[in-house]
Amino acid sequence: MAGWTTCTALDSLLRHTARWYVILLCIVAFAACQGAFRWRAEHLVGPALDVRIWYTPDEAKAFFAANEPDGNRLYAATQLTLDVVFPFFYGALLGWIMIGAYPAEYARYLLLIPLAIVAFDLAENLMTAVMALTFSGEAVVQGCAAGGYTLAKWIMTSVYVPVVFAGLILKLTRWIAGRYLPAPEASDTAAR
Repeated sequence: MAGWTTCTALDSLLRHTARWYVILLCIVAFAACQGAFRWRAEHLVGPALDVRIWYTPDEAKAFFAANEPDGNRLYAATQLTLDVVFPFFYGALLGWIMIGAYPAEYARYLLLIPLAIVAFDLAENLMTAVMALTFSGEAVVQGCAAGGYTLAKWIMTSVYVPVVFAGLILKLTRWIAGRYLPAPEASDTAAR
């Protein structure tokens, strides 16, 4: 039951904070993070682990070996700062879209999808930061777990997109039907 209470609380929080100025601030923060990630990418050799769909321990080793030692410190620092706040910005945006697409009775449960995306991303960020800080030139065994978190994040993201798209299409359909189709007459509804 605690899980459903969390869903209800998250739904209430998102509905309470869904104000244009809060959403705009979140979008600006999201864009700033994207700019910082581009800056980080310019200072690393190869694509960062967290932007890949999946990676093996050997691929993690190759990434950390290519970035040793300064790039690994930069990567760890951004994973523990920038990439800790970033999931909350995009998670809020995903949540606001979900509550806009679905009525509360459905949205509160569907919010588990963006919540899972954020949770997997935070776990991945912590794991990759530890890997970067402790890299000793050997294959990184935590790479399996971190790669799994990364894959789970992208799987949940690929689940989110069609779910929210379907909700938005249904909402648009109901809006069009309500706007352009005549409402049933009072006698028709009383007979039913």
